Amino acid sequence: MKKNSLLSLLIICCSPLFGQQQSDLKVRPIGEIKHHYLTFRGDYIQSGISSSSPFTELSAGIKYRNFDAFLSTGKGKITASKLSGFELLNFQSDFSTVDLQFRYKPFQYSNFSPYIQSGIGYTWFSSYSDLKDMNENVYFGWSDGKFRNLPESDFNEAIAKEVQRDYVYESALAINQSTVYFPVNLGLEYIVSKHLRFHTGWQFTLLQSDNMDRNTSTAAWDHFQSFQLGLQVTFHKKNTAQKNTKTIVPVVNPVINKDVDFKTLLYSDEDQDGVNDMVDQCYKTPIGAVVDKFGCPSDTDGDGVLDFQDKELQSQTDLQIHPDGRAFTLDETQKHYNDSIAMFVRVLRRTSKKSRPYPVRKYIPEENFRKFEKILESHPEWILPEIYATEKMPEDLVVFDLNKDGRIALSEIETMTNKLFDGNAPGMSPAIIQKAITYVFQHQ
Repeated sequence: MKKNSLLSLLIICCSPLFGQQQSDLKVRPIGEIKHHYLTFRGDYIQSGISSSSPFTELSAGIKYRNFDAFLSTGKGKITASKLSGFELLNFQSDFSTVDLQFRYKPFQYSNFSPYIQSGIGYTWFSSYSDLKDMNENVYFGWSDGKFRNLPESDFNEAIAKEVQRDYVYESALAINQSTVYFPVNLGLEYIVSKHLRFHTGWQFTLLQSDNMDRNTSTAAWDHFQSFQLGLQVTFHKKNTAQKNTKTIVPVVNPVINKDVDFKTLLYSDEDQDGVNDMVDQCYKTPIGAVVDKFGCPSDTDGDGVLDFQDKELQSQTDLQIHPDGRAFTLDETQKHYNDSIAMFVRVLRRTSKKSRPYPVRKYIPEENFRKFEKILESHPEWILPEIYATEKMPEDLVVFDLNKDGRIALSEIETMTNKLFDGNAPGMSPAIIQKAITYVFQHQ
């Protein structure tokens, strides 16, 4: 009957906890199982006596950030025995508990975190004592450490019989007692995984009763001390997307929408590119333009100009492209190159000789710079006298003229610099590279 009542109370108290919405990522349900290895302190037995079996608790609750709140229930047994002079003091108590506790962990995101835990509980118990053996002989302790059926005296020495304890607790001490208690727990939590946590700690449990050992010789209440091992499971909602297998049928009000042609809306193609407006990602495509399955015009030669605007569908991609998709001719490329280089060289020559020339290059797009260098190697006749000086190149810089065209290109300086850092340019130094750069921008 007690077990059924306890289980019913646990279910009633825990039902609001499991009713929390699991979609709230901060509040999650938890479950725990804990084992306590008890020692008892009281009046009858004042020294620490271990119980004959662990005290087991089951808990259910919720976790919110650094806090846990849970309701626990347990059932255990405490057995204690002591020979005080010639008197055998012993008792065994069966007890059940239910309590509400709160746990605080200061380090929420650490794998290891200390914690403090406290709460309030209620316990009911029945205590018995082993005072007689199976033959109803009362235990009397003698000075030789043995038990006999009569008190120790000279008269009883000849007639007293030795008896052995049967450890059957037949004599009632406290029947159907109950009391409130206050547990305080200090421990350490270790996060094993997302769902699993391990607890270990020490708990002090103060009973508001002095009757568990049925002795009230002192005013102090009975209490437990216990070493605790526990395992906690945290429940998470699975983030699995549920497939919607139902067909959604739009509800059409025949009165309000009686003049709407839904078939025309569904299959309309406003820009007449062959792709319905429902899936068309490029509206108002010019009539006749080739489009893909999403209704967007194509760019066959990849020059950035759409085919319906491109006047040259197979442009040479290594040349500059006009806005209408035509590639620059060699004459146009030469003029564009000379105009660009000449402008920046004139600006550079007006600056101090101590100025570093590198910022000039950033005004020329990298892609154009590479194309100009490549074309210039194939057309050295494009080099204009007013841009590049014709004075003789210094002897120590001749090594940079890799293609022997009488000038130093920036790509050649880059090649020699890489060789220097790779250790493949003996005699080369950062100073000579700096001299070559200065020569290119100030004398060529």
